[in-house]
Amino acid sequence: MKLKIFKLYFKTPCHFGERGLGLEKTSVILHSDSIFNALINAWAFLFGKENLEKFLVEEYKEPSFLITSGFPFNKDDFYFPRVQWRFPAKEKIIEKKGRKKLKKLEFIKKDLFEKWINEKEVEREKNSEALEDLDFIKEDLIPKNQLSRINSSSKQLYSLGVIKFKENSGIWFGIEEKKEGIVKNWILPGLKFLQDQGIGAKRTWGLGKFEFEEKEIEIKMPEKSEKFVNLSVVFPKENDLSLIKNTFIKNTSWFRWHLITRGGYPVYSPFAESFSLRKPLIKMIGEGSVLPEIKGDVLKIPENEEILRKIDFPHFVYHYGRGFLIPAKLKENYE
Repeated sequence: MKLKIFKLYFKTPCHFGERGLGLEKTSVILHSDSIFNALINAWAFLFGKENLEKFLVEEYKEPSFLITSGFPFNKDDFYFPRVQWRFPAKEKIIEKKGRKKLKKLEFIKKDLFEKWINEKEVEREKNSEALEDLDFIKEDLIPKNQLSRINSSSKQLYSLGVIKFKENSGIWFGIEEKKEGIVKNWILPGLKFLQDQGIGAKRTWGLGKFEFEEKEIEIKMPEKSEKFVNLSVVFPKENDLSLIKNTFIKNTSWFRWHLITRGGYPVYSPFAESFSLRKPLIKMIGEGSVLPEIKGDVLKIPENEEILRKIDFPHFVYHYGRGFLIPAKLKENYE
């Protein structure tokens, strides 16, 4: 599979918010819904309300593109989410001190990911390599001072957690173009706008500014499989839930997933005079989960125009939850 990707080289520190982490911590993953939201905000300024609403109405019905979440890269080493499955190596070659670290493993290099999804055993050297820390990413704290809105006096000292990337490293994400021209006419202008505005949280503080490079990589994967590894956050459709239920009844042994909580934060619109809309908390299936071939959905908030009129908000808010699935053949045992 050939995959079009974008490599983001960050010029300033980043803060990628995650529910439950607090301001002092930051995620290393830039989730697919955050990338989608950032692009929508860029398109609002670039193309205006009418053109954007027309695009989103069509996008809500049928996807013109699919995106992965953003994962780390260092030069030509691309990292993928850890597959929620047994590590593809014999138990005897995994050292005792490494077993706990394997359970906490968050990212793996592309070649190991390809071995994992193609039922290939990992040799001892690759096993040791998988446990290496991502030394090209540095976590840091930025001290901040909250001021009183009444008299500008110091109210509270706090710290903001950020990540910094070494030279030639950053975050990459992939895109599958379903409709010709979507990358040229929408994605590229959006990224060009965002590179100076920033992506992630606290952009008004100058965080998340980047330069980007368009590239293509090839992922070696099986042609057919009943199992799929997810590279985005997914909110299943009704028929997806039926597929999951039916597959689970037939074979409960190979389902592996983890849930993350998204949303809960206010949405500010350039088309609203002052009011902001708070997104509800949404449980979604996280990256690296092993699933049947589900599609995922884009949520429309609120559900209908009547509620929209009652809260006096100028438009619907869309939350991205479509799956980006890679077929995978996974073994239960390598002994």
